[in-house]
Amino acid sequence: MDNSRQLFLRREFLNSFTIIDSNTEPVAIDTRISPNASVAPIKLRFFSNRPSAKPCQSNNIILLMINSAPKNYERRSSIRETWGKPDFIRNAFGNHAWRTIFIIGDSYSKTLNNIVDTEALKYGDIVLADFGDSFRNLTYKTVFGMEWANLHCNTAKYYYKGDDDVMLNPSTLFRKLASKESKKLFIGHVMSSCLVNRQEYNRYYVSEKDLPISTYPDYCSGFSYVISMDVVRSMVTVVPKVRKIPIDDAYVGMLAKEIKLKPRDDPGFRPFGPIPNELCEYNKVIAVHGIPSSLLKSMAIKSRKALLGCV
Repeated sequence: MDNSRQLFLRREFLNSFTIIDSNTEPVAIDTRISPNASVAPIKLRFFSNRPSAKPCQSNNIILLMINSAPKNYERRSSIRETWGKPDFIRNAFGNHAWRTIFIIGDSYSKTLNNIVDTEALKYGDIVLADFGDSFRNLTYKTVFGMEWANLHCNTAKYYYKGDDDVMLNPSTLFRKLASKESKKLFIGHVMSSCLVNRQEYNRYYVSEKDLPISTYPDYCSGFSYVISMDVVRSMVTVVPKVRKIPIDDAYVGMLAKEIKLKPRDDPGFRPFGPIPNELCEYNKVIAVHGIPSSLLKSMAIKSRKALLGCV
């Protein structure tokens, strides 16, 4: 690789962890670093001059933390109308007290930021983070979500991390959690023996200098996974010890390895589909990835019908 290309990629990686607006007062900042940490510490900053979600109430059982881009209003709206509502399955299971939060970074567009601010004020379910919202910042966003949960929602039992193009089936998720222990839990679609991408123009590229191993530890695909809150606390603690990479789900797997926790696979998490063909098949599905907003509502209605109408 030529020197100019190396310099460009190195700068892009560094920027993905250090974009800070010096004109914004932080509510919280984390500049922890250890001798074994990456080339730059993760710095967590919350906007103090923009609206943000309030801390959780003590009766929240599960926190649904959704990574979302500033422009994805339609996706967030669809989630709010379906599985993101705490009473979506109340008729069958009672109020299971979960809360949905969207994490959104800075769009660097004043117009779009103002639109997001209005949305945040209206719904009270958005946490605005002071870093650029981009693919290379996904690790930053995911760690930010865990840090926010640890600070403001640590009474919840479970932490769900998802993307905004996922159909989540809350009833199946709650049944699954009821059959699992509430400690040392990390479940999703497990990715095993995945090679570190060394193709310099690939969006998943990680240099050998930044990560001198050839195979990632096992990790759960980032579209959807669940960890217990004790695991969140443990992962947050070891963030300074684990070298940072811009591939967020693989990085969470590295955190899991650091705390000696192995992720467990569950077939209910479907990163590549398929969408259920039969109504009762919805009772086997926890999450399906890559669902457009136009399909989300109909799928959510079917999942609720399956809960009530299938044995």
